[in-house]
Amino acid sequence: MDHSLPYLVNCSLMFTEEPLLRRPAAAKAAGFSAVEFWWPFATPVPSDREVDAFVAAVSEAGVALVGLNFFAGDLAGPDCGVLSIPGRSAQFRDNIDVAVINIGHEDLSRYKLVVVPGDYVMDQASADNIRTYVRNGGTVIMTAFSAKVDEHSQWFHTPVPGRLSDVFGMRTNEFYRSHNPLTGKLGDADIKTSINFYEVLEPSTAQVLGRFDNIDGKPPIATLNHFGKGQAIYVATPAQPSIMQPLYRSLYAQLGIQPGPKTPDGVYARTVNGRTLYVNASNGPRDVVIDGTKKGLLSGKTWTGTLHLDADGVDLLQ
Repeated sequence: MDHSLPYLVNCSLMFTEEPLLRRPAAAKAAGFSAVEFWWPFATPVPSDREVDAFVAAVSEAGVALVGLNFFAGDLAGPDCGVLSIPGRSAQFRDNIDVAVINIGHEDLSRYKLVVVPGDYVMDQASADNIRTYVRNGGTVIMTAFSAKVDEHSQWFHTPVPGRLSDVFGMRTNEFYRSHNPLTGKLGDADIKTSINFYEVLEPSTAQVLGRFDNIDGKPPIATLNHFGKGQAIYVATPAQPSIMQPLYRSLYAQLGIQPGPKTPDGVYARTVNGRTLYVNASNGPRDVVIDGTKKGLLSGKTWTGTLHLDADGVDLLQ
């Protein structure tokens, strides 16, 4: 089929005669300018040395890494898994691109919003990077379970979140688990938790964004602190859609984040260079409302007003 779309190669499936770190160069030699991988490490949390070696292999080959799967076990063997991060699912539903990064090694200045969901170990490099990012104008959201121990697995002797309590303008105190869902208001949104663990937040310079209404004392759901040119938000619960979605949506306009096309549950869309890719990840057919008349480059069909996708269906509209 004739088309102008570029090809990329999955280096977890191709060039397997080469060691993994040589495959980006092999892809380049074969004429590819972009590659993707399944999770290229043996464990969910690779060492810094492994990460640096992988990044260097891709960079030195002169190819773009445009796709990287989450850890899911041995995909080539008996395992097949899908990683679902509740705090991120709200962003996926809004069809906003999300990158999973190492906050201690990444240049955070390129991101409009950085989310730190339950990063229990807070090493010095990560704390310094977050501090600099916020001071220079960045927005960070951190959730419960974060910054409790240092890189030696030692509980911080200073207020937590460790190394960052001044950036967030608060400290966490007690930790509790409720037998019932937690309820309250976050801005104009009514929230009801599905994960009922919470930390008691004690703000100093931070402002309270919302409070629980069925807990004694009505402690904060989330706080916001202005630090330098930026802002740091701390969420009292683990990341979950009922809290993260209204929080994200309250920040989109301020941060210049444009949500993607509206889609029904289970359908995801990305628009690049005037074309929109729709993927139906649900178990049944879905109808998607679209503007005007579009040509389906994969299906060969013309769609007016509504795009129909069968279960696991995909189409690229132009």
